[in-house]
Amino acid sequence: MLTGKTIPLDLAQGRHATILDLKQAVHDKEGIPSALQRIVFGGKELIDDCTLGDANIENDAVLHNAIKSRLAFSPNAPRWRCADPGLNIEGMCTNRTCDAHSHLVIAPQRWTPFNPTLQSAHCPLCNSPVMPKTCGLYQCKWRFDGVKHDAQVTSSGWQVADGDVYHRFSSDESNLVTWQSLVLVATPLDEPSVCGLCFEGTWGVRGALTRSACNCQFHALCLTAGVQRPHVQPACPACHARL
Repeated sequence: MLTGKTIPLDLAQGRHATILDLKQAVHDKEGIPSALQRIVFGGKELIDDCTLGDANIENDAVLHNAIKSRLAFSPNAPRWRCADPGLNIEGMCTNRTCDAHSHLVIAPQRWTPFNPTLQSAHCPLCNSPVMPKTCGLYQCKWRFDGVKHDAQVTSSGWQVADGDVYHRFSSDESNLVTWQSLVLVATPLDEPSVCGLCFEGTWGVRGALTRSACNCQFHALCLTAGVQRPHVQPACPACHARL
């Protein structure tokens, strides 16, 4: 568990158990709703209908469970704690002249991809740079792609943050110091698909999306540029499957 707690589980279905079965077992043992769990193995988030056998998960394997929190909105929230649909970055305002000084502020990014290891957000009141501590999602689909300091490539599938609640990751959970690079992307709930490389949809000059052999979607120009690497067998830039 990313919370630091290790929970032994014994599933009767064995390798035929699905990730949803695993989440239900965690719920039965720890009371954590399945909808708030994200199961990660080998640096990749696993979807609910994937079986342990499909993911090559053997006995005694260690899986990570990142727990999301869902926070209700308050009509009395201060101005620096207002979230927009899409991606929201949270960090501490350090401007002593700002009303939000020493408070954790929300800096909405909406649909703009954000790399918290390279970029700073800005306080919504004074526009001073804010060091990212964690993130939240609201009314959107979202995903992440990153490389950890041990060179492990980690990515997630598209997740949904819906309902009139704010989906937030704890500071310990996001643990940005473990990442060499991390890109967070959000897209509107009604956007059918986006390019796995530039994270844009069918708008703009890149045109329509095309589906690769591994079932990921890209603009043709983006995919061509992404796999043209000399002396390296082409692989999907999103899921890393061989093309």
